[in-house]
Amino acid sequence: AGVTLAYPSGVAEEDLIPAGSLVKTGPTTSAELRLTPNGSLIKLARGTSFRVDAVAKTAKETNSFALLGGKIRTVAARGSSYEIRSTSTVAGVRGTDFTFAVTEGAKNLLMVSKGAVQFGRLAADGSVLESILVGAGQFADLFGDAFKPQPFTPEQYESEYGDVGIDPDKLKTVPEGGPG
Repeated sequence: AGVTLAYPSGVAEEDLIPAGSLVKTGPTTSAELRLTPNGSLIKLARGTSFRVDAVAKTAKETNSFALLGGKIRTVAARGSSYEIRSTSTVAGVRGTDFTFAVTEGAKNLLMVSKGAVQFGRLAADGSVLESILVGAGQFADLFGDAFKPQPFTPEQYESEYGDVGIDPDKLKTVPEGGPG
């Protein structure tokens, strides 16, 4: 707990990452995390800082993470619950394929390819001020023109998903969470 992990010196394929750990990718590296026992995938893009706060041991518990900067793609298994926080927003997730990108003070963008994500704007004390439901084919950005779900274009999709691709064979192993 409280450890910063880096590849190859701090973490390698198949290593366990304990709650409280900070995972950072470099300017030319990315990382994929698979949650056990549910099989969900989380891909960290280049230049991402991601903290593992809690990993659920049962379906009734919530997996909790913090995106401190950078971008992730999550393909969440059905039946599991996730909460991913930035300093300004929180995403509540179940059985979804989405990206979440954070550049402090400039970008806090959630884009949903499959499923839906409850996306909340946070107060300074961490409480939710406003919450919206962002569904498949939509995005929302806290720093955009309005904090509301909007349809994304193919160009926006490519911009957000282009650098967080996941091998289709790996997607097939996520229980009802991955795209067809």
